[in-house]
Amino acid sequence: MIKRLFSTAVKKKLSVEKLQARGGLNGKRVLVRADLNVPLDKKDPSVITDDTRIREALPTLRFLLENDTSIVLCSHLGRPKGQVNDKMRLTPVAARLSELLGQPVLTVPDCVGSEVDSAKANLKKGQVLLLENLRFHPQEEANDPTFAKELASHADIFVNDAFGTAHRAHASTEGVTQYVSTSVAGKLLEKELKYLSEAVDAPKRPLVAIIGGAKVSTKIPVLESLLEKCDKIFLGGGMIFTFYRAQGIEVGKSIVEEDKVEFAKALLEKAKQKGVRFILPTDVVVADKYEATANSKTVSIHDIPAEWLGLDIGPQTQTTFEKELSDCNTIVWNGPMGVFEYEQFAHGTNRVAEVLASCTKKGATTIIGGGDSVAAVEHRGLAKEMSHISTGGGASLELLEGKILPGDREIEQSVPSKRKLSNLDDDEDEQAPTHSDDEIDSDEENGGPELFAAFFFEKGKLGIAVYDALSTTLKICQMTIAQSELVTTLDRLLVQIHPMTMIVSTLNTVKHKILEGLDYIKLNQTNVVIRKIGNQLDDCPEIHVTAVQLCSFDDAMFIDSNSLKALQIFSEEHHPSQVKSWEKSKEGFSVFALLDNTYTKSGRNVLRQWLLRPLLQKSSIENRQDVIEFFTTSQEDLVKSLVAHLKSFKDYLKILRRIRSMRSKPKDWAGLRQCLSSFLDISKDIIQHPEAKSLCLFQRFERLQCLQDLSNLICNVIDFDATKSNSSCVIREGISCELDNARDKYSTIDQVNMTLSLKKEWSQLKSITLEFLSPVGYVIRCPTASFIPPIFQFQFEDNSFSYFKCSKCRELDERFGDMHGYILDIQHQYLSELTKAVLEQEHQLLDMLQLVSELDCYLSLSSCAQNFNFVRPAISEDAILLAKDARHPLQELTVETYIPNDITLSADSGLIKLITGQNGSGKSVFLKMVGVVQILAQIGSFVPASQARIGIINKLFTRLLSLETATLCQSSFSMDCNQVATMMNHGDSKSLMLIDEFGKGTSQTDGVCLLTSVLRELKARVKHFGGPRVVLTTHFLELFREPKLSMALGLDFSKLNNDSLTYHNAESTPLSCYVMSSVESSDENAPTSSALYELRPGIATSSRAIQCASSAGIHKDILTRAEEIIKRTRHGTRRIKAIEIGRQDDAFYDEMEMFMSNENWMNSSQDDIYELLKKMKSIDKFIRTN
Repeated sequence: MIKRLFSTAVKKKLSVEKLQARGGLNGKRVLVRADLNVPLDKKDPSVITDDTRIREALPTLRFLLENDTSIVLCSHLGRPKGQVNDKMRLTPVAARLSELLGQPVLTVPDCVGSEVDSAKANLKKGQVLLLENLRFHPQEEANDPTFAKELASHADIFVNDAFGTAHRAHASTEGVTQYVSTSVAGKLLEKELKYLSEAVDAPKRPLVAIIGGAKVSTKIPVLESLLEKCDKIFLGGGMIFTFYRAQGIEVGKSIVEEDKVEFAKALLEKAKQKGVRFILPTDVVVADKYEATANSKTVSIHDIPAEWLGLDIGPQTQTTFEKELSDCNTIVWNGPMGVFEYEQFAHGTNRVAEVLASCTKKGATTIIGGGDSVAAVEHRGLAKEMSHISTGGGASLELLEGKILPGDREIEQSVPSKRKLSNLDDDEDEQAPTHSDDEIDSDEENGGPELFAAFFFEKGKLGIAVYDALSTTLKICQMTIAQSELVTTLDRLLVQIHPMTMIVSTLNTVKHKILEGLDYIKLNQTNVVIRKIGNQLDDCPEIHVTAVQLCSFDDAMFIDSNSLKALQIFSEEHHPSQVKSWEKSKEGFSVFALLDNTYTKSGRNVLRQWLLRPLLQKSSIENRQDVIEFFTTSQEDLVKSLVAHLKSFKDYLKILRRIRSMRSKPKDWAGLRQCLSSFLDISKDIIQHPEAKSLCLFQRFERLQCLQDLSNLICNVIDFDATKSNSSCVIREGISCELDNARDKYSTIDQVNMTLSLKKEWSQLKSITLEFLSPVGYVIRCPTASFIPPIFQFQFEDNSFSYFKCSKCRELDERFGDMHGYILDIQHQYLSELTKAVLEQEHQLLDMLQLVSELDCYLSLSSCAQNFNFVRPAISEDAILLAKDARHPLQELTVETYIPNDITLSADSGLIKLITGQNGSGKSVFLKMVGVVQILAQIGSFVPASQARIGIINKLFTRLLSLETATLCQSSFSMDCNQVATMMNHGDSKSLMLIDEFGKGTSQTDGVCLLTSVLRELKARVKHFGGPRVVLTTHFLELFREPKLSMALGLDFSKLNNDSLTYHNAESTPLSCYVMSSVESSDENAPTSSALYELRPGIATSSRAIQCASSAGIHKDILTRAEEIIKRTRHGTRRIKAIEIGRQDDAFYDEMEMFMSNENWMNSSQDDIYELLKKMKSIDKFIRTN
């Protein structure tokens, strides 16, 4: 089941890049359908007036050529109506494409037939063959199966990169997919689909559409579709007059589609019902005739002259559009606002283009949906100011309508979504986000490998599998747990594994209600994608697994994500501009950041894993301590040497992945050699050190000495010095006699002297050169306009040059042939054998990376211990946590003087520590310090103290932080209760619980009672089971003042004099009381208290809330009144009655009402003024007497 879960989850929507990532391109012949329908000069059809569409095709073509494919390229040009038209041949396209690619583009006189088949069959790697205009054959637009099959002949892969024709079900867009085994999207098609699909399916709102053009009839489907998705719709162009007619407005001779008037009425009514703002122009530019030189003027839509016609939107409308667009985040524009071909009627279209450019600069996404709107934007020189310019007008319209394009429907895979978290109720075909190689590399740089975690629960057993797509290792585990523990266990595993994707079976999830119990917000914060699959095994690619390992997740401390955040173990910070859910974050001020002095990315990843999974085995912890202690004691020279080697060590997982997929580059082999060299130097330093033999690392380094042979093999086979000046790896001399002979023979070719000889023989030829081109062999290259000797045989033309053969060229062909290609083939053969040898050592290479990463962590922790005066703690199996002069490692960096405190949790001193103290005295910092010290000790690190003995815990719970959010319908007190419930339900005798002011979020009586009950239960557990260990802070002093409550806790207070409280235990109790001490000021008129941040036995007498409020800036009168009420309440003296306060308020409001009722007291009568003063005096007297 786990295997099926993985194979389904890894199924991804293919693009040309993702196909190559699977090794599916190398050596293949690819049929590419591009949209090369460029405009030609009407007077000279050989001249291209705009090569934009050719340039748009370059990224896909270059990518394919870089990956050793041969390309059969096809396109249409113009509308020849199924007949050969010499003015519409693709010859100028081939010439321009040759210039842009920097290599000859071969051509054939047709797109199908025996001559074309022969050219395809003889096509070599790195060559491009451009077929003739597809639409010379009527079968193309008819989607004829026979024609499609001929196009697909000799092709291994079909790449559709023609978005401009993707909405047409033609033979070259849809038909060919039936006769090619693999069909994928090119870079341009993928880009178009991504922008346009996201614009309407998952836009940043408000979403607005600007629709222009002459006729409503061509935009009916898109208008109906956008009405369901947009917040605003703007209309322009000739279609607006049909909508005016629908409103009963006279439009003169303006274009009106009478049969669409009723549709316009219905659309306006529907927009009103849905609350979509349907914005029509309020003024238009009209003309007396449809000509560039016509008389024109601007009028209101209600004042259009009878004999005039509207040709543009007016300036008032332009201003309205600009204002309405200012707050929009996604804008889609299709169609001009007027007859923009005529300058005097182009102002509306130009103004809209300028406004969209301005919106883009402010952060909005602007998409120009093809057609005339693209031409208008380009004419204004604003194309680069837009987020995306679509290359297909009709296709973009159909995509905006919500249709599936015929040219995309049959493509095997589509564009991935960038959503971070799938809806938990998605259907079975919901796909997990996909990542290109560049994205994976970026993930490595940001600290996160690509991990998939699958879970399956049945009959009390939980199956777990974790697949690392970079190291290609699969770890599996089985745990026996109760149904009641399932959600808690999954929550823990998600924190410790931190997968990119969580894979679960739909039926299994529903049956056991797995996802219902998991915290949605917590999943969102940890970037986990939920991927649910059904019971049917999809046809999907196999995943590559180099090793299957048994593992255990019971050997690590249980700690949830809330506790990690509350203790500041990790702290993610986002740049202000990174507001999208898929953006990366950086590490902030945290324990991890403090410890992280690593030099490799893999070392940083391992250190993070150590903090996520603190150890439970004493021996494992002590082994790590031994290594850290070794590096902290007089090993400066060794450490300096190791650090130097680590700095040159590369994280080679991505290198290994490219070598495995047979698409390695010279820099990859150089990187692997550098990694091996650095590792062997590190290994030599460790093994030769006399004191290192006792370390756990020593034997692991010894076992990997076999990698010396692999390093020697790579260096002996590849000549890295010669490779620096070549685009491919150069095999050393002496490896192959055949290769050496070929090189010697190739070196005798002196093209320079031969060129000089030709120039001397044919002096009338200018710029003549001898070149070798792999498709045709040796050729003579000279300008097309040059004199051509009759013995020269024409081969082909390329831009302004022509290529010929002569007898010398044929002699060279016979003598040398494609010697360079022959040399490359031999080198590739040896490189393949070397690749095989490397992959045979793949397990050892992965072990090498893990070992170097751990060494990096040890050096980092050692450096931290030295820099911050950490000490090695003694590790114990007992229930104990003793630390002398303990410090919070982060807090001490933020203050000038830090006051250390002792931590004493043991059976003798009490396993429950109850701490009181005034506000701001350091109680919460002490709690966090206890948690941080415990975690540091169990990852094997030294701790911030002068001496420590720490017992191992298996679970750590906290009630320190409530992550309130608008998406979580819980009060802060409810979240506090959930955290306490978790620790009470799942804690055991070896747990550590840190509780900060539980009960403060509700009424005082309820809070005190809840806290007392929790303490009583914890006390009973300690008495009967010897645990858990608890540190708790509170401001509820009623626990000690109320006899019944104190007796319930086993405390007996002997005296209470002058606010000085002491106590002794009524019985042998695990509970001990401590206070964060403070010192009182000697000023009797303004008594204050200063925190000493020192923990002492005892109980606080006050929280000093008034002093805290005063420091925060609350007004003195308010504080004076509060102190008076506190004093009278505490000592039972006279109180202000509620009715008196009510009367005072009523009198005041009567006074205010009387004063506000008269707007001009300066002109009021004396009687009115006297009455006002009388009321004011009565209120003043009332206040003074009370």
